[in-house]
Formats: sequence, C-alpha cells, structure tokens
Amino acid sequence: MAAKQLIKSLAILSLFPQFSYGADKIIGGVVGYHYAELSTFSALPSNVNDIQLGGINYQLRNGVAFDQASRLYGTYSFSSDDLSHHQGVLVSYDWLFPFDNAGLVSLFVGASAGLSSQETQYTDSEQSYFDTRSSYVFGGQTGVVFELSDQFTSEVGFRYLMHNFTSSGDNVSSLSVNDAEQVYLGIDYMF
Repeated sequence: MAAKQLIKSLAILSLFPQFSYGADKIIGGVVGYHYAELSTFSALPSNVNDIQLGGINYQLRNGVAFDQASRLYGTYSFSSDDLSHHQGVLVSYDWLFPFDNAGLVSLFVGASAGLSSQETQYTDSEQSYFDTRSSYVFGGQTGVVFELSDQFTSEVGFRYLMHNFTSSGDNVSSLSVNDAEQVYLGIDYMF
C-alpha cells in the first residue's frame, strides 16, 4: 500500500515539476459566514418566495504556493443550518500582490471552480419539501494575506460563487440558488 502511494506521488511530481521545485506546500483552515438566497417557484406558501440562507461556513484546504506570487489550492467546505446542508469542493488559483517591500502583507485576487452539493428541507403545518442536488460552481475571491512567520499566514477574504442549482421536488415545487457570498478568515501552514 505504501509503495503504491509513493509511486503515485512520484508520478504526480514528475507530471508537475513545479510542485517539487521550490513550491511551498499549504495546509490550512478557514471559518467564515456565507449568504445565499433561494428563489422558490411553486406551491410553497407565498411567504416563502425568497428564502435567505446564512450561517457559519467551515473549510479545509491544501495546496501549493509558487514564489510568493501565486498559489493553487483545493478546498472542502461545509455548512449546515435548519433549512439546508451544504458541502463543496473547489479548486482555486490566486495571484498575490505584495503591499509592502518586505512582503508581509499581500493583496490577492483569484478564480475558483468546483462542485457543490445542497440538501434543502422545508416543513410547515401545510406541507413539507425535501430535495438534494449537486451542481457546478465558479467564481472569484479577493482579500488580504498577512505573513505571520515563515510558516504561518493568515488571510481575510471575500468569495463570490455562481451556482447552477435548481431542484424540483415531489410537490410541484422548485428551489433555485443562483449565487452565494462568503466572508472568511483563514490560517495556513506552509512547509
């Protein structure tokens, strides 16, 4: 088993030599607040035409940083509240622009693409609605990175994601999520 993992790692490193030469590996965590609005078209009660979802979002990420000028990382995100449960996987690429000569503060801007899974449940005294769907997402992020030490960085950011999530329930109801916004604080360890 370990031999297969070693061969797989060497194959990946040989296909992408920049990962093995001078690139810092990144592992980190993010916590933030997300906001999305569900639009309804249907037999749901008229007071439920636009449902706003918001709550705490947790993310784990892993990637590489190239020469303090850019970074590539994958992110797993999770959030849950009374109405919905969300999971997502994103691949993001950011360009970093040093704000000071020492490079301790950098602005970043980047693009993201991935998959999202949304589970929605609504129940009232008249009816209930449940649906789960997956969709693709794409968007961008921007923010500020603070170098805390040679190994640790922190960042404050904003991410905007477009979704193609539209569902149809059993009761002639449908929900649509067009976009989502996130404000977050992250910390990364680079080695």
